[in-house]
Amino acid sequence: MSAGGSRILVADDDDDARELVGAAIADLGFEVIPAVDGEDAIERCKKEMPDLAVLDVMMPGRSGPEVCAWIKNNDQGQLVPVLILTARDQIDDKVEAFEGGADDYLTKPFNFRELQARIKALLRVRGLNLVLQQKNRELHAAQAKIVAQERQLLAGQIAGTAAHKLGQPLTAIKLNCHLLEVLDTKDEKFIKALEAIQQDVNRMASMIEQLRSVDAAKTASYYGKTKILDVAEEE
Repeated sequence: MSAGGSRILVADDDDDARELVGAAIADLGFEVIPAVDGEDAIERCKKEMPDLAVLDVMMPGRSGPEVCAWIKNNDQGQLVPVLILTARDQIDDKVEAFEGGADDYLTKPFNFRELQARIKALLRVRGLNLVLQQKNRELHAAQAKIVAQERQLLAGQIAGTAAHKLGQPLTAIKLNCHLLEVLDTKDEKFIKALEAIQQDVNRMASMIEQLRSVDAAKTASYYGKTKILDVAEEE
């Protein structure tokens, strides 16, 4: 979503403070989503996650850091920037806010223009993070496509190798099997045919084993531009 259409959650149990923050946000042209306490803020986030959240550090029900942690732990809220407001300039409050996942921190009373500047800066960062997230998705999709293409190519090479390399001994086995049908078992040619069949079976077994641990980088020319895997044959 562009910054001009951003929806900003403002959660503060102090009506005056909530209206003041809301006025600063509305002045920037953004939509204000008011919440009267931490529980109300979470309920509004459940209905529709905002583009940014401004949370008071101390609120009934759930504190600002607790609401912040809830937002950040939600799949849709991981990239939602959170600005914590507090009337106390205490280190413990700041630490609690940042440990909850807050992106920025502002002490009351705050300058109207400073609040606006921080909100705009956080929205710019969110925009960049969303672009980065989309680019990562596109990169992963491209990588998955490349992997699928490589697997398809490898499958074709394996099929070509099997047809080419295994076809030769298989043809020899068939011929020798025909000889066995017409030869006497005591004939010397019968014994030689059996031995030839055994050798061809061993050759096929060896090539099948090599195909199981194939190196896709080793290819040999077949017909035209077609490549098959370079599988050595045992003598």
